[in-house]
Amino acid sequence: MDFIIAGKDRIEQGFLMVPNTMDVENNGRDSVFDFAISLSAEDAFYKGMQFGAYIFSPGTEYGGKLGNLKSITQEGSAAWQGFTWRGLLEMKIIQPGEGQDYYTVSGEANSIVSELLGDMAPLFAVPETDSGITVAGYSFDRYTTVRKGLEKMLRNYGGRLYIHAEQGKENEPFSVVVECVKAQNYSDEIEYSQDSNFNFTLENKRNGLNHVICLGSGELKDRQVIHLYADADGHISKTQSYSGADEVAGVYDYPNAESLEALEEYGVEYFRGKMNRKSFEVEITDGTEYEIGDTISGHDLVTGMTVSAPVTGKIFRLSDTGEESVEYILEVSE
Repeated sequence: MDFIIAGKDRIEQGFLMVPNTMDVENNGRDSVFDFAISLSAEDAFYKGMQFGAYIFSPGTEYGGKLGNLKSITQEGSAAWQGFTWRGLLEMKIIQPGEGQDYYTVSGEANSIVSELLGDMAPLFAVPETDSGITVAGYSFDRYTTVRKGLEKMLRNYGGRLYIHAEQGKENEPFSVVVECVKAQNYSDEIEYSQDSNFNFTLENKRNGLNHVICLGSGELKDRQVIHLYADADGHISKTQSYSGADEVAGVYDYPNAESLEALEEYGVEYFRGKMNRKSFEVEITDGTEYEIGDTISGHDLVTGMTVSAPVTGKIFRLSDTGEESVEYILEVSE
C-alpha cells in the first residue's frame, strides 16, 4: 500500500518510502484513533514531514495528521504519531444549541454530515449527492463526539461512514471524503474460522454485569438512584432477572446528571460496555477489505463459538519486514 506525505497546505510532497513499521488504528472498542510511524532519526523530516503535515493512502481511510514526534537517541530512531481521520472527528463535540436539550437533525444523511463538519472543511469534503439515507428527528447524545454521534445515528438507519482520501489534481491539495453509504452484511457469504488460515481471537464473555446501580446528582439519601438489569437475552430493563450467586452488580457514578432521564440514558450506555458480550478479532493478510460498519462473522471450530456483528475497528500494520496486514475488531453486547 502506498502512503503519500502532504504539507500543512495539503499539497503532496512525495511518497513515504522510509518507514520501519507503521500502525494506523481506528479502534472503536477501545476509543483509539491514531497512527504511529517509526523510522530512522535521519529520516524524521523526510519530504517535509513536520507538525501539522499529513500522510494518506489514496482511496483508503488510512492516514492522518502528524502531531507528535518522539526521538529515541539510544536506538537512533524516531516515531511520528497523530490522529487518524476518525480521530480528528473524535476531537470535535456535538453541542446542543442554546436553550436546547439535544442537537436534533432531520433530512438527507450527507447534508447532516456536512452540517456537523462545518469548519473542518476543506480538509473534509462531503459529497452533495443523495446517500439514499433519510434521517427523521434524530437527537444526538449530549456532548458526544462527531465520530461517535454519526456512527450511532447511521447504525439506526442501516448506514455507515465511508471515509477515504482523494488526491487533488497536480499542485492541488488532497481532501478526505466523508460520506454516508448503506452498510453491507457479509456474514452469510464469508465466515472466518481455522479453515480460513488467518489468525484470529474470539471471546465469549459470560461473566459481565447484569445489574448496574446508577448514581446521579444529590447527596446521601437524596441522591438519584436507578437500578438497571439485564436478562438472558441482553435486554436492559428495571426488572431483575438474576439474583443470589448469579447476580453480578456494579456502580455507575454520574454525579452531574441533569435529570433521571439523562442518568438512565448514560447508565444504559455504560451497562452495554460491561455486560455479557462476544468479541472477534481477525488479522487478514490476503488484501480483502471491509469497512467499519459492515458485518462479518467468525466461528471457532474447536469451541463452537460464533459471532456475527458490524466491524467496530480496523488496524493497519506494516511490519519491519514489509508485510502488510489489517486487523478487524467486532464486538456485540448480548
